[in-house]
Amino acid sequence: SRGKPRNERYFNARAEMYFKLREQFENKCISIPDDKELIDELGSIKVDPGNPNKIMDKKEIRKSLGYSPDKGDALAMSLFGDDAAYRKGSYKPPKVDYGQYQWGII
Repeated sequence: SRGKPRNERYFNARAEMYFKLREQFENKCISIPDDKELIDELGSIKVDPGNPNKIMDKKEIRKSLGYSPDKGDALAMSLFGDDAAYRKGSYKPPKVDYGQYQWGII
């Protein structure tokens, strides 16, 4: 994501996404499966030495890994949604009728 960050502190939306992911790990809010590829991808994301609010370019990551960090990107994007509603306690899951498949997980 080269888009504009929500918080001007970050260089771009991609950097903001990964810094937020790092915060989730630091706060022990998430854990990941023992997936070597995902772990390698996340470990390859480095802060740009010239700008502490920027991460290295994706093409540099592709070059170092030998492939695109798709699993890492998917994880970071999945946690990048607007979490303000969760913090305020105002989030209400949508009501969906699953008929006979109601499992009571929400």
